[in-house]
Amino acid sequence: MKRGYPGSPSSSFGPPQSRSKHNPEGDSQFLEDESTKIFARKVADHYSARTNQTLEEREASPIIHLKKLNNWIKSVLIQLYARRGDAVLDLACGKGGDLIKWDKAKVGYYVGIDIAEGSFLLLMISKCSFLKHESLFVLLYAFDLHPILQLKEEKRDGKKSSFNSYLCTSCHFHFASSTYAQIEDCRTRYNGDADHHQRRKKFTFPARLICGDCFEVRLDRVLADDAPFDICSCQFAMHYSWSTEARARRALANVSALLRPGGTFIGTMPDANVIVKKLREGLVLQLAFVFPVLKQCSKKSLFKTTFVILDWRCYCHCEYAAEGLAFGNSVYWIRFDEEFTDKKFKSSSPFGIKYKFHLEDAVDCPEWIVPFHVFKSLAEEYDLELVFVKNSHEFVYEYMKKPEYIELMRRLGALGDGNQDQSTLSLDEWEAAYLYLAFVLKKRGQPDRTQANSRKDKGQMQIAKEDILYINSDD
Repeated sequence: MKRGYPGSPSSSFGPPQSRSKHNPEGDSQFLEDESTKIFARKVADHYSARTNQTLEEREASPIIHLKKLNNWIKSVLIQLYARRGDAVLDLACGKGGDLIKWDKAKVGYYVGIDIAEGSFLLLMISKCSFLKHESLFVLLYAFDLHPILQLKEEKRDGKKSSFNSYLCTSCHFHFASSTYAQIEDCRTRYNGDADHHQRRKKFTFPARLICGDCFEVRLDRVLADDAPFDICSCQFAMHYSWSTEARARRALANVSALLRPGGTFIGTMPDANVIVKKLREGLVLQLAFVFPVLKQCSKKSLFKTTFVILDWRCYCHCEYAAEGLAFGNSVYWIRFDEEFTDKKFKSSSPFGIKYKFHLEDAVDCPEWIVPFHVFKSLAEEYDLELVFVKNSHEFVYEYMKKPEYIELMRRLGALGDGNQDQSTLSLDEWEAAYLYLAFVLKKRGQPDRTQANSRKDKGQMQIAKEDILYINSDD
């Protein structure tokens, strides 16, 4: 797998101190199988199930400085490329963590879209004869539940209840469900109903929120009246489109269709070169995994392949480490399946290279390798040209030379505040940061600012639940 950009500085010194052919007839030939959809649901379920943290809980996170560093990187990207009055398309917007960054950039309009609508249901089942239980708490996937229990969503006064109610058509007993939604969290954050410890003034731009899979749905149909956008952002999510060629193409087609000529696409995602390099250094990493285990487990348990490496607080089994398919440290681990034992990846099959990724207090779901030279080539087919790509270490080294970004780093606290707070990124967090890169693409064509019309009437300054638009691939 060839490196598509110059090498990054070595991570050994620790953190700084204070080509597929385009199908002109469309992408329908690349059909997704059910397993691809299941993995997409797993990713959505993972992020939906994450609960909101208080300020104290956030500060206690084992990767708090890594989170602050990532926020710094995103802030720098937005400061570099967003302009006053810009229309913003935020793909995989999550809980709206970048809203303040866009507000500081004085953008004029914002559309956020995220898939994590809340696929988990916590069901309280009361004397349901279909299940033959007097009382039971069950955690199930909504899409698995409906065909089994034949649930019909109940409505009150013709409207869906905010606390969803379901009726089992087999025995007519009621089911109550509570959903956890990233897009709902984004709504409450935009409205100022969240972050009770960080009350702030209202955002200055109108916004729209959409719930749907931006790597599956044609967004140009949904956002025809909102386009063109001046800038598109996809932070730490683009790799979830790389499960199939169809999803990767849909993601880039959406960006290209909605950006104006000269518009900018900014993003962050895992650095495939670093991940593959670490995988191929399996012999050294194998010893790093096994030695801590030798110190704390009995001789008998050494021969159990299901023994969990407790010292790394992960679920990566010894058999994967022994085969050199797993690596990590105290804050993250990555595990490849046995099909990649030879650690070789066919250049003819750059999509669907899956691995399991765990990052303490942040991520625990399947992800996909994105060979950057393939990403660059595919983007060019959709009129998106590379401006730059930098590994996170290289990004930090370059922009920490600029006084305004040094001050921003101090305010965010990734390296301490230079005063009372002397805390900084741990070496393990710094290594985890090395797993990511930042990129900027620009859509071909000459900018035409006369196209930029006021979108004040297309969004709301206060978003109600019913204002959220839910879309699927059939829309």
